[in-house]
Amino acid sequence: ADENDSRSEENVDENENMWTRIKLWLCWSWTYLWGVWFLLIVFLLWILRTPLRLRENINYSAMVMSSLSPKFYVALTGTSSLISGVILMFEWLYYRRYGQSFIESISVRYLSPILGGSDTPTTTPDCKVWRNPMNLFRGAEYARYREATRHSALTVYDVDLTAQDHQTMCY
Repeated sequence: ADENDSRSEENVDENENMWTRIKLWLCWSWTYLWGVWFLLIVFLLWILRTPLRLRENINYSAMVMSSLSPKFYVALTGTSSLISGVILMFEWLYYRRYGQSFIESISVRYLSPILGGSDTPTTTPDCKVWRNPMNLFRGAEYARYREATRHSALTVYDVDLTAQDHQTMCY
């Protein structure tokens, strides 16, 4: 029985060693595959240069590009700026509502498992603590200010906003 166990362990070790070699060979071959792919594309373009009429198409595209007016470029940059602004606005609204970036959450949830990241998406905690970006008074600072100036730094409006923010962040 001991001989059979040692033989099966040797076979397992040989199989694992073989799979490790195959994995290493595949990793090595894939690192150089991009070079082969590039050479293949260059070769195909060289072979098909006459049927594709590459020279004529390059000359035609140069003519089209030189005939574009400044109005076209103004419209192009204006349109791209408008689209970027709309994306930024929706990203900001999503962040205000859910407390995280829409693009980041999509990439973590859907792209990360595809690209080899963790399979489980990271979740945000139920309630976030802000970093106090506007340098508002907190705790003892507020009490010290109130004692020194004899009036409240916070209005009813500020307290109401804080309560609303707390509700949207924690629920």
